[in-house]
Amino acid sequence: ALRTSMASAPDRPTVIVANAGTVNTVDFDDLHALADLRDEFGAWLHVDAAFGSFAALVPEHAHWTDGIDRADSVTVDLHKWFNVPYDSAVQFTKRPDLQLKVFRNSAAYLGGITDQPDFVHLTPENSRRARAIPAWFTIAAYGAQGLQQIVSNNIDNARRFGT
Repeated sequence: ALRTSMASAPDRPTVIVANAGTVNTVDFDDLHALADLRDEFGAWLHVDAAFGSFAALVPEHAHWTDGIDRADSVTVDLHKWFNVPYDSAVQFTKRPDLQLKVFRNSAAYLGGITDQPDFVHLTPENSRRARAIPAWFTIAAYGAQGLQQIVSNNIDNARRFGT
């Protein structure tokens, strides 16, 4: 159905928003299939991996995130499993130049826009708390194995609850 819709208007700018682990149902889209559509029609592929990206930490579940590396942009909510403040998130993009054009702010007190802008020119927010600090401390404290264990334990508990 998506291919048909995209083919009906091939010149229309299109963003495909894929899910990597929805919060309520833990559904994962076929990221390779959607990336193939993106390639075929010249669209932008964004993966909302707010919840499911953490599957990549657990070898048994990592296959669910196959193809995420083909996305043009990805968002991840660190508060889902890192036990950090609610508005802690990260985003990745293959087009930081485009991100700068979209979110640039212009005011004398914000400083100039260069090829290496300060972070105020990379998001729609002009003021925000330093959420990278709690995220960094969590990663440093638990490490990859500790975070893998947290995710694995949560998945096991969900399975027991489901049963």
